[in-house]
Amino acid sequence: MDPTTRPMRQQQARRPSIHIKGGRSGQTLIDRHFSEAFCIGRDESCEVRVEQEDVVSRRHAEVFFDQEAWWVRDLGSTNGTYLDNKRIKLAQLIGTHALRLGQVGPQFQITVERSAGAVDASGELNEYIRYYLETGNERSQSGKHTMMIRRAYGMVRRQQKRLYGGLIAAAVAVALTMMSLAIRHEIHLEKMRDAAQQIFYTMKEQDVRMARLRILIEEQGGAKLEEQLVRLEEGRLEQASRYNDFLDDLGIYHRLSKEERAIFRVTRIFNESEIQLPPGFVAAVMRQIKTYWYPSRHSLKRIFQEAAAKGYTPFIVRTMQKHGLPPQFFYLALQESRFDPLAVGPRTRYGRAKGMWQFIPSTARRYGLDPGVRQATSRVDPSDERQNFEKATKAAARYLRDIYSDLAQASGLLVMASYNWGEHRIISRLRELPGLEDISEDELAQNPAARNYWRFYTKFAGRIPKQTKDYVLKIFSVAVIGENPRLFGFDFDNPIRPYTQAPNALPE
Repeated sequence: MDPTTRPMRQQQARRPSIHIKGGRSGQTLIDRHFSEAFCIGRDESCEVRVEQEDVVSRRHAEVFFDQEAWWVRDLGSTNGTYLDNKRIKLAQLIGTHALRLGQVGPQFQITVERSAGAVDASGELNEYIRYYLETGNERSQSGKHTMMIRRAYGMVRRQQKRLYGGLIAAAVAVALTMMSLAIRHEIHLEKMRDAAQQIFYTMKEQDVRMARLRILIEEQGGAKLEEQLVRLEEGRLEQASRYNDFLDDLGIYHRLSKEERAIFRVTRIFNESEIQLPPGFVAAVMRQIKTYWYPSRHSLKRIFQEAAAKGYTPFIVRTMQKHGLPPQFFYLALQESRFDPLAVGPRTRYGRAKGMWQFIPSTARRYGLDPGVRQATSRVDPSDERQNFEKATKAAARYLRDIYSDLAQASGLLVMASYNWGEHRIISRLRELPGLEDISEDELAQNPAARNYWRFYTKFAGRIPKQTKDYVLKIFSVAVIGENPRLFGFDFDNPIRPYTQAPNALPE
């Protein structure tokens, strides 16, 4: 083969095309090829248009070719762009990837395809290699120069095989060592997670003991009980510090956005474990904030201003703290009545719920409130103590504390679910949790690890009424907003911070 007589193939550097598949534009599945830059989003100008207003931004992400490679870039979207389950701002595309718009948004398969030019060049090079260097062609009519090239090439290949064999053996040894280290690291992390979880359950046990001790102090008084409570509180702070150290070593908070950190902090405030937070919960909270609370941000600001001006906020916060409860239970009254002490609920088989805390008559009597002579009517009744803000708030704090210290075992979100759905329904479901079927009620009552909202939520997601799940999510999400309203676009400050007194034992 004479390269001077054989016409060379024309070499053209062609950029590879890109294939995007998945998602939907209306009812149509997206399946397109591009050789130029394109935009993905809701806007009509986007080449890949996705009509999901709750997740996808108008111009969400851009895919473009630069420096001989394809790239994907987030365009400042609200919910972020994820490549292979990692949130990115800019990333190179090589081969096939999973591209998702938002944590729970539409997902695409995006593939960088090989260019035709690259295939042609490779084929031509192989043709020269076969002619000049393959030993199988020695019987052909080749010149002395060609034969010398082949023999030299053979010697080089034998030397390379020995070299490559050593390099491969070394690479395998390094890979096995790295794999061993990775496995040991993962085992170490798992042990750390287990240790952190045990500390968390110890903290919950202390919370239950402190709640019960406060009940004894309220009923009996006594300096010795007060001293015991102080010692428990100091021990609780020490345990919280140890737990925070474990979270720091595990990097639980390091990889979170500011909004996600706020959600994790409120999870901890309501005594639920950040480590066990179920998949999808963070996204559900963000959706609730965006679709339920943000459109009402102006009225929410007014409600908080009025509650503070009328003295409701400081009284509720301090009453909750006096009973050893998170002051964020303040937001439960927002969900129940918008802080209206004269609120009247619809007629039910249990009677009408009334007042800021929406007590039904039987629960009101149990906590020392007189429901009055007009309890069955929708009229305001001066003799109905449920509509007396201060008396009703004190009764609500005792009721929440009793659920917190017994049924819910210091699980704040279980307290909310019980307040809305009823204690008897919650306790019957708790006995159905895996591993607890044969545990007695006394044993169950002393088991904070068994009583947490995450297990309850995961096991009975399809059986908990939507009203109760929404109720818990609304209170939780507005508590997240309350921690840093301006972070989420609300024009007011934390409504309860001026009145809280508890030391901060949460990760920053």
